Amino acid sequence: MRVRAYERETAWAPRWVGDELDRTHQEASKAAADADVWSARATAEPERAQLAEAAERARRESDSLADRAEQLEAADEARATWNAHTAQTRDKAERARVELGARGVDLTHPGARVTAEDWLAVHLDAQRADDAHREITEDDLAQDQDHARHIDGPETAMPDLRDRSVVDPTERADNPARIPTVDETTAVVARAQLALAEIEARDAADAQREDDTSWTTTREETAEWNDDLVAERQLACF
Repeated sequence: MRVRAYERETAWAPRWVGDELDRTHQEASKAAADADVWSARATAEPERAQLAEAAERARRESDSLADRAEQLEAADEARATWNAHTAQTRDKAERARVELGARGVDLTHPGARVTAEDWLAVHLDAQRADDAHREITEDDLAQDQDHARHIDGPETAMPDLRDRSVVDPTERADNPARIPTVDETTAVVARAQLALAEIEARDAADAQREDDTSWTTTREETAEWNDDLVAERQLACF
């Protein structure tokens, strides 16, 4: 299940663009150097017009590649942010792979895999079986009420990004690094922005849960403090 959890996280990861970024920077620097060379020659050689035109073309190419490299850098930073955000899930998945391998479980065989849906179905069945014989207490009712108050309706109505995303098919291609086209770069940036928005939403949700937990703890501590104070006053009356 931990392996599957990380696989779902990789589905919405910003595309790895490290190799393309290096190649784009190299070509942008080369085009800028060519523009300087053609410009210098245009002032001294008879083919001044042709050289000036070549220098202008090289300068435009350099500017275009520099802009593309800037966008790829943003995508590369988003990939690093995603990498840090999913580090714990990735570590658990790697540990699970090692453990399952030691047990002889072949993860490449579909029959050996337990999906999150399968695990949840078994877990809910076990809970229902226990609930049928378990006494309901006031704490159970209070937890149900707290859960109902904290359900975030809009979030449950939104499709999970992990379910509607797929790994970029070109990311794992074993091809020499090349300069992505303008359209490809735009798509990479859009995917990176979507991933950053997901991370921001998760961080906000985590912060909200921490605030809710802190508020609940404070409320319980206050109630206990009031009970102790009442008990002390009652004892003082005797």
